[in-house]
Amino acid sequence: DAFIEIPSDSLLEMTARSSLYHLLANTRQYNVSENRGLPVPVSGLSSDSYGGMVFWDADMWILPALLPFFPDIAKHMNNYRNGTHHQAQLNAKEYGYRGALYPWTSARFANCTSTGPCLDYEYHINVDIAMSSFSIYMNGAEGIDDEYLRYTTWPLVRDAAQFFTDYVKYNDTIGMYETHNLTDPDEFANFINNGAFTNAGIKSLLKWATDIGNHLDSDEMDPRWIEISEKMYIPTSEANITLEYSSMNSSVEIKQADVVLMIYPLGYITDESILSNAIKNLYYYSERQSASGPAMTYPVFVAAASSLLNHGCSSQSYLYKS
Repeated sequence: DAFIEIPSDSLLEMTARSSLYHLLANTRQYNVSENRGLPVPVSGLSSDSYGGMVFWDADMWILPALLPFFPDIAKHMNNYRNGTHHQAQLNAKEYGYRGALYPWTSARFANCTSTGPCLDYEYHINVDIAMSSFSIYMNGAEGIDDEYLRYTTWPLVRDAAQFFTDYVKYNDTIGMYETHNLTDPDEFANFINNGAFTNAGIKSLLKWATDIGNHLDSDEMDPRWIEISEKMYIPTSEANITLEYSSMNSSVEIKQADVVLMIYPLGYITDESILSNAIKNLYYYSERQSASGPAMTYPVFVAAASSLLNHGCSSQSYLYKS
């Protein structure tokens, strides 16, 4: 069902096929409980790294790679998040929030733990889960229709929107909504305010929630979603570089792709000014990545460069670096 051919580069072709093989070797299409879904840990079945826990890797890295070829496997993976959604709702309620709040790591259960905190850490996991489910619907595979949107995707998007509506704080001085005490994908910078990827994710999520709610003619929509989305603060320098977080300085070393995730997979480009800034961000952050960072960086730069630039060989250079 899947065949990748790159006539001009046999090594790249072998690597791409090998990657797909490893994904298939660590997932399955059949004999998966609809209620439980398919939890896929960071290292699959090949290692007990990270205690076999499920991170955002499943939603943002593994699922999108399988979706074009094996949408049923992607659906099973998303069903794991749907199957633990009730616990995520309990997590939010425990801390006084509406909606749902997923922990950073989860396995059999999705409760908040010391290694899988729900608060004051990587809140973007809630955007990641909602986006992965929405991408399954948008992919339009056989059997994925408005019923899937209504009963699987909508609860995830709606509850994430409700949580973030309660979580963000309005800053009267700048007239914008802000986030606080969080960690963005760059885990070298902990407990910061206004993580750019998180804030852009919230901004996008609230638009998705409004669009999906209108499409389904839902009575569960919140008029504040559009207001917050339009006034969500994205930290930017005087040189129009998107800052990874408030008060970031130019000497920073970055663990992995962060701001560039706004280009891909978030697709946070709505006008010419944001497009111009995105190109600046691409070049700026390519020079500040840690040499000891994970392999989750330059594949993102490849996708970002190939979508933004119609000249040069940046995407090819990032490809070989990945």
